[in-house]
Amino acid sequence: VSIELDNAIRKLIIALKADLNNAVATGNEHEVYTAVARARDVQLPERQRALEVISARRLEAAMRTRDVVSMRQALGAACSVGCEKLEIYTRVHAELQRLYEAQLAQRLDLQL
Repeated sequence: VSIELDNAIRKLIIALKADLNNAVATGNEHEVYTAVARARDVQLPERQRALEVISARRLEAAMRTRDVVSMRQALGAACSVGCEKLEIYTRVHAELQRLYEAQLAQRLDLQL
């Protein structure tokens, strides 16, 4: 029974990896997200890569809008799945900080 279980686990891992890689290859965010959901509670490099793809796309979209709320939400979502080391994460974080400082300076000017 142990050999059969080991074989079944190997097949499952291979299938999950293929599912994640295929979803990333499509470029469709919904497919990537559902593949990640199917691989929940499984630690695979392919799963983390899929999460990075989703996070990077959301961060890039937030950066394009220059909307503070969108940027903060995208940063929070990326952080929650361990994507703080992405280059786009750093850029969005820096831009969000710049926007906050600009808003603060504007408010100070209005008060003076």
